[in-house]
Amino acid sequence: MALTQGHSIYAGLSDTGMQKFLHSLFVARPHYFNFATPAMGGGGPDIGPLQPIAVPGSNAGIEYSLSFTEPRIRFFPSAFNPAPPAPLPIAANHFGISTDVKMCILADTGGVPTKFCGTISFWAVGRPVQIGAGTSAVVSLSAQQALVSGTGNLDRLCEQIVTKILNALLRQLQIPVKLLPQGAFQITLERGPEINSPSGNPPGQMQIWGGLS
Repeated sequence: MALTQGHSIYAGLSDTGMQKFLHSLFVARPHYFNFATPAMGGGGPDIGPLQPIAVPGSNAGIEYSLSFTEPRIRFFPSAFNPAPPAPLPIAANHFGISTDVKMCILADTGGVPTKFCGTISFWAVGRPVQIGAGTSAVVSLSAQQALVSGTGNLDRLCEQIVTKILNALLRQLQIPVKLLPQGAFQITLERGPEINSPSGNPPGQMQIWGGLS
């Protein structure tokens, strides 16, 4: 009764378990973490495609690439390591995620294509979300507030861009409730997902509760 709290089904996942899931995705689906325009290798099995950025007043385009390191996820953002350059608003039922993003552009330097690169560090906090309802529900994560380091006056712009890309990645981590193993029964999501506190029972879990039909 302590875990199910009156529901038929309880399931919990630690941030360690989510990190293992994220690592497996990082290894098996590199195109979710690496993107480039055609001139920089985009569109292959390991690199997602990007369109060149059009240069106004010309037929030229800026060729570029984006590469993410394996994101590090914590269900308690105070555990960020390294810590962000400024505090992020941390609320109950939130997770933290951090990664480094390498951006490169291809420039014509004296007739020779030359790649210029820079790396920014990115931190975000967000919350677990339920998409859909009942037996059709999925559990996912959504980043909401972010900080970057290394881009000067472009910090706010980079925060918006990287947050959108990160949320597209997090949508790949959706867990359909109907896939949770319960034999011939169907699970109906009735509560959650929720992240409990480090002192919860069990501690540090993303949890859902449901019924059987």
